Amino acid sequence: MVRGVIVVKNFPHGFYEQEIFDYFSQFGKVTRVRHLRNRKTHHSKKVAFVEFDCVDVAKIAAESMDNYLMFDHLMKCQFVPENKVPPNVFKNWNNPMKMTSVKRHRLVFNEPKSSESELKSRKLKLRRIREATELLKSFGIEYQCTVIGDNTSMNSSDTDTKMKKKEVITPLKSKKNRRVDVFELKQSYSEKKCTPKTPRMFLKRSLPKFRLLQVASRRSL
Repeated sequence: MVRGVIVVKNFPHGFYEQEIFDYFSQFGKVTRVRHLRNRKTHHSKKVAFVEFDCVDVAKIAAESMDNYLMFDHLMKCQFVPENKVPPNVFKNWNNPMKMTSVKRHRLVFNEPKSSESELKSRKLKLRRIREATELLKSFGIEYQCTVIGDNTSMNSSDTDTKMKKKEVITPLKSKKNRRVDVFELKQSYSEKKCTPKTPRMFLKRSLPKFRLLQVASRRSL
């Protein structure tokens, strides 16, 4: 028996494999659903293929759901003839995708490194710096790059001892001591505050009365 396939595009977030299967089951028997996702991030591509048990049911579902508004998304549904169905489109349709490469790379990158791998990475950095300086010398540029803390001649035991950091334990302060520190800080800040200077235009108005009388008498003379 020939089965009908439709393609659904521009569906909203959350309308994924199980939701598509349940929603289109109201038109008839749905056999397979393939939701296209990004292999690296598993994000949706907003494209899904739905296979019905009957061709007529697939055509009815495509006509009724085309230009259907769902959560501010205008869905597009189209019937796909048998000769235009992409090959292997329903391959592994029921198998969930594995862990993303982004998560896998994050786990590998964040795991603690051994002294051998640390020494190997340092040697690689020094080799690249040496190659860069040789390339600059070929162009007539003399440049010497010194890397602090990179010493390829040290043993693995030395690296373990040098890479260990000293733990500094700071004593915890009580609430009363914190309040005293804040009060002293505010007091020192208020003492350091400088009084703002009054502008000259206001100084003329604030002259004493006898001074104004002297100025007026001089002008009259």
